[in-house]
Amino acid sequence: MPKKLGHIVVAELKKRSKKALDFAKKILSEEQIDDPILRRALNHYLKHWNDFTHPGLFSIACEAVGGNPDNVIPAQAAITMIAAAFDIHDDIIDKSKTKHKIPTVYGKFGAERALLLGDAFLIEGIKLFIESAKTLPEEKQKKALETLKQLIFEVGNAHSKEISLKERKSKAPKEYMQV
Repeated sequence: MPKKLGHIVVAELKKRSKKALDFAKKILSEEQIDDPILRRALNHYLKHWNDFTHPGLFSIACEAVGGNPDNVIPAQAAITMIAAAFDIHDDIIDKSKTKHKIPTVYGKFGAERALLLGDAFLIEGIKLFIESAKTLPEEKQKKALETLKQLIFEVGNAHSKEISLKERKSKAPKEYMQV
């Protein structure tokens, strides 16, 4: 029986994301974190972190415009870290204590440490993205950084809209689709 298309796509995304995810994990695991509980929170997240969508799609996009995905692993890792930061913060907002039967950082270590860990991922991701952008010509560098800023604000606005929708009693499906 042939593999289902979804399984093929997931396998390809996982293959394309491995180097960037490993690179991101290496960078974050080498950070100096003095609080032993926060260090355990980081290790917990890294152990279960398997984002293949963001880095995999980044790899495909790079290749689609004629680039070599192996040349953009730091940028790919940066995007993955930033996405993880929003994921960790979103668990606090949604009060998600588990995902796929695994405790979230929020669920296992509390909101305060989840917030700090999410901030660390965001800071490290932005720092790495800026370093990666320095390899581009000046105009493309500016465009890349402006695009990143816009995307970060889009995600923040979507989270804020989601919170507002949760607070309201009536919710139109169209409004949820905007999130």
